[in-house]
Amino acid sequence: MAATSGYGAGIPYQTIATGEHWYSLQPFAFACANGLVDILQPDPQWVGGVTGVLKICHLAQAHGVSVIAHAGMNYPYGQHLSFAMPAIQWGDRSEGVSPPGVPLHERTVLPGTPAIENGYLVPSAAPGFGFDFSLQWLEARTV
Repeated sequence: MAATSGYGAGIPYQTIATGEHWYSLQPFAFACANGLVDILQPDPQWVGGVTGVLKICHLAQAHGVSVIAHAGMNYPYGQHLSFAMPAIQWGDRSEGVSPPGVPLHERTVLPGTPAIENGYLVPSAAPGFGFDFSLQWLEARTV
């Protein structure tokens, strides 16, 4: 049975999402080809970066499956990817979620990463995904 919105794996009225811990194209292809899920959740850092997620998005789109990149809103490359791919309709923020009273922009990992504000995000228009590394930032992380 092919997956349709709300009917993944043949379970009526239940949307099935998975893939956060799948590490290659093959499990995503199997899930799409067998109608197992409604939403694929590849993590850009675990499936081969932007190129890996691009392949998964094309695969998903061909099978009528949605994609929400796991942690896609955490880093500039995931933000740009999420905005560029028609299969991705939502953004996921999972790393450095702010405790109450702490602004989300204070929890960003990489300099130049726009933060979600009031439920919205505008990716950086700066070159190179908008990273803004300073020599001081790099030296503080050098081993």
